[in-house]
Amino acid sequence: MASRRAHGTAWRRALALGVLVLASFGGCDADPQPSPGIINRIRLILSTSHVVRPGGPLDLIGIIGLKTAAPGVGIVIVRTKFNGTAETVATADGTFAALLPGAAGDELTISFKIGESGRESEAQTVTVPSVPEAVGGVNASPATPTADNVDTTGASISAKTPRPAGTSEVTGTHLTAGHSAEIGNTRTGEVVEATVATDGTFSAIIGASANDSLVVIIRDPTTGLTSGSATLSVPSS
Repeated sequence: MASRRAHGTAWRRALALGVLVLASFGGCDADPQPSPGIINRIRLILSTSHVVRPGGPLDLIGIIGLKTAAPGVGIVIVRTKFNGTAETVATADGTFAALLPGAAGDELTISFKIGESGRESEAQTVTVPSVPEAVGGVNASPATPTADNVDTTGASISAKTPRPAGTSEVTGTHLTAGHSAEIGNTRTGEVVEATVATDGTFSAIIGASANDSLVVIIRDPTTGLTSGSATLSVPSS
């Protein structure tokens, strides 16, 4: 009889241990969705533009995420305090670009998720800096240089019709040598960088189709200051 009681006690202990081990590993309640990671705020460039369109002028916020800004391939969600929302794709190297209505001083939250049904990450809060307005380009209208922005008065930036290989050439003139042009495609998330040459020009190739929206922001790599953003639509012909 004592032997049977000892055997029963050992079995109950083993069963309790098994339940404990199962609980330690989460059992059947484990979350199947991977952790999405968060947006790296220090890899973001934000600026504004004032675009003149047939239906009237529009103030836009341009956002470019440099490499490693996003954790990888996924969806970036940008929200404004006025409930405006924009979603864009992030590439494998973490780049992305977005456009949405807004102005300098607006507070944005930016989050990330893997796939449409993925879990959304903790949102990062950023404030859009004040920079000279751009009308149809980077400060195409006269602007007064200040200590907290890159002056691109008189600059001209344009995108050419897509090439057969599905790329577009973006060019700029009358810029400051050594500054960098950050160019992002809001449809694909691709971001490319070009350095302004000694003659004040740059040229860059980016994957694009007709009517894609591109964001171009000029940046001083030494100070980190930026210009107003240029919003370009890739022409069809």
